[in-house]
Amino acid sequence: MTNENDIATRLARRLFDRPLIQNSFRGAFVEELVSPLLAPFGWAHCGDDWGSWDFERTTGERLELKQSTAAQSWNESGKVRSPEFSIAEKRGFWAGGAFTEQPGRHAHIYVFAWHGVTDRVLADHRRLDQWSFFLLGARSLPTGQKRIRLSVLKQRGAVEVRSAQLGQTLEKMLGA
Repeated sequence: MTNENDIATRLARRLFDRPLIQNSFRGAFVEELVSPLLAPFGWAHCGDDWGSWDFERTTGERLELKQSTAAQSWNESGKVRSPEFSIAEKRGFWAGGAFTEQPGRHAHIYVFAWHGVTDRVLADHRRLDQWSFFLLGARSLPTGQKRIRLSVLKQRGAVEVRSAQLGQTLEKMLGA
């Protein structure tokens, strides 16, 4: 007889226990990957289900985590797309079980996680050391734009950090 824990364990292995994680599941994986890095700085994950941002602090700051990778589970050709992230504005947000109609972006700061390893044999989305992070305040994102390239994020002043500096750099940005 199979119980719920067995099913959850098998499903987790199937979806996440592989070097290249499918696009539809990778966002949740990356959130869990960085959660221990943010927790010491007061960030709590809240992005499950219909969450309108991914992390928040009791002081009210909200963080949205976006991710993109060079090596894709579905792309065996090895052709690498230019790094791009979704930044579409929303018509409102969910908080406390209620929807508030308020167009725009609802996080204060955005973290763009980029996994730039192009070699499908070496790329492993599960390895934190293979990710780079680019931090940018929501006000620095272009209004009305749905997607943004990494090169444009850099032009707009995104701060690049490795995982060890993620929490401290967020603190500095929010304190400025």
